[in-house]
Amino acid sequence: MPKALSRKPRVERHRANSMSNAGHLEVTHLTKQYLLPDGGRQVAVSDVSFTVSGGECFGLLGPNGAGKSTAIHCISGFHPATSGTVRLPGHDVHADPRRARPALGICSQDDTLDGDFRVLDQLARYTTCPLPIR
Repeated sequence: MPKALSRKPRVERHRANSMSNAGHLEVTHLTKQYLLPDGGRQVAVSDVSFTVSGGECFGLLGPNGAGKSTAIHCISGFHPATSGTVRLPGHDVHADPRRARPALGICSQDDTLDGDFRVLDQLARYTTCPLPIR
């Protein structure tokens, strides 16, 4: 009988050709739950922990519904985690995003521009340059 697929995302990593080894990504016990209309909770990411060293490339692999996109949204600071921490190099992504985000680069598999966002919102999500706050 075939094994059931794990719903937990798997981390793939490769060393990049980079002279820089400054900083790293540290994800510790990342959990994200969504509140359901009936008052229940849907767990999207459950207790994920890993580190990525400076100059290292990595990817999250897993079946649809494994929580890969939700994990990346929490790592980038776009969605707050229910629990756990995300630190980029030494700065908490949610407590100090302006210091943490310049160390992060994300390359999505598909075009991920959100049709409901204004251009300024898209730039805030995908760039590290400071944007005016209105």
